[in-house]
Amino acid sequence: YEIYSSNQNGDSLSRLTNSSSYELKPLFDGRRDNIAFSSNSTVDYHIYTMKKDGSGIQRVTTLPIAGYHNQGIGFSWSPDYGKFVYSHYTKLYRIDRDG
Repeated sequence: YEIYSSNQNGDSLSRLTNSSSYELKPLFDGRRDNIAFSSNSTVDYHIYTMKKDGSGIQRVTTLPIAGYHNQGIGFSWSPDYGKFVYSHYTKLYRIDRDG
């Protein structure tokens, strides 16, 4: 449950995250220079971003990704990649990419 990166041939593997928590659902932004992912490093799943080399990890959400059938992966970039859309039980939230 960590995030890795590789070149197109798959022969150069780099570990981008290294923690005892689960990091899930990595998603590139439109320019492919930032990666969004969810992590339960604070018990509840939240959205985080990082640069494509794994540096600059930043937590974006204050309200966790949560729901009856949402195990921390219910989020997506907005079409312009400036925001995230995610659910928290019966509500759908939109938040800027920098929180």
